[in-house]
Amino acid sequence: GIRTFLATLRRWSDADIYLFVDAVPEGVVQEGVKFITFKQEELGAPWNRYHPSSYRYHLYHQFMQEQGQKYTKVQVSDIRDVAFQGDPFEVVKDGEEAVHIFEEDAGMNIGKCWVNSNWIRACYGNLQARIASRPISCSGYAIGSAQAMQQYFEVMQGELLHNTRCEQNGIDQGIHNVLVNWESAGWSPTAGQHYSPLPPFVSHTNERGPVYTGGYAPKGKYIQAVDKSFQNLDHMNYRVLHQYDRHAFMTESLEKVVAALAKRSPKAFAGGEAQSGSSSLCGLKAPGRPRAVFFNVQMDEAQKQWFIKRNSGELHFVNSLVAALRDLGWEVETSGDRAMVL
Repeated sequence: GIRTFLATLRRWSDADIYLFVDAVPEGVVQEGVKFITFKQEELGAPWNRYHPSSYRYHLYHQFMQEQGQKYTKVQVSDIRDVAFQGDPFEVVKDGEEAVHIFEEDAGMNIGKCWVNSNWIRACYGNLQARIASRPISCSGYAIGSAQAMQQYFEVMQGELLHNTRCEQNGIDQGIHNVLVNWESAGWSPTAGQHYSPLPPFVSHTNERGPVYTGGYAPKGKYIQAVDKSFQNLDHMNYRVLHQYDRHAFMTESLEKVVAALAKRSPKAFAGGEAQSGSSSLCGLKAPGRPRAVFFNVQMDEAQKQWFIKRNSGELHFVNSLVAALRDLGWEVETSGDRAMVL
């Protein structure tokens, strides 16, 4: 829920967080979180008849027109089923003008999935057959430079606006998959509309990329590090876990993480539940105060004593480094006993 989303994101990033909601959840207390409330009936036609998964692009586009210039990188995300295990903004290189998108499990493609295929056919007919062999790209999470994301929102908004006949929950994913495969699909703007050029898309696989999407991922097959973080096949921590609630084991593991964070800062991580129509946009400003994070490795008592005996010099150096960075004004976060900082 919203508590997991905010607690885990704020652990890794100090980006501005904007939550688009029709009502502010009770009990949410988080520094840097701003709620953008709206009434759907006041959005105007046709958005006042659209599903939240569709009209969110209209809200994103409006926001970026008004405030996008403040940010260098932008993330848009579902809320209810998203958690973070690292800073998502590190996925986008500084100065890179692109939108990073994330594929679902390799065992499923557009042609095998009747739901995604029907979304595409509803708006674009036979274009579906041209991209049937392509992997499914999930529209519930994307990140990129502010400029590239604005271009993406403009085209998504335009295609949703001029395809009212196929409006339904989830249709944004059908449009999204046509846009990210526009050359293979032979797509051109609906009804001769003129948009800004589509931005470059950088696609990541579910198995080796930085974002895990659990919808079609096989249950029971997970790689966990010693600290219980979930990892991809390259044994790199996923920075984002999306649709984790399809997997009971992942959900239980994340509940323990959030409970531990709440003990450290109960007020900061208070929170209610996300509404079904809630969505988020996060903006990263130009670099400010430098930040370092040091992690504790989980060990039993015997391993801990052996490590201290063999690595006392290194531990002394790292602990001295922590103190020095703090003296220089860095924001330094440590996990666990400081004597065991690694």
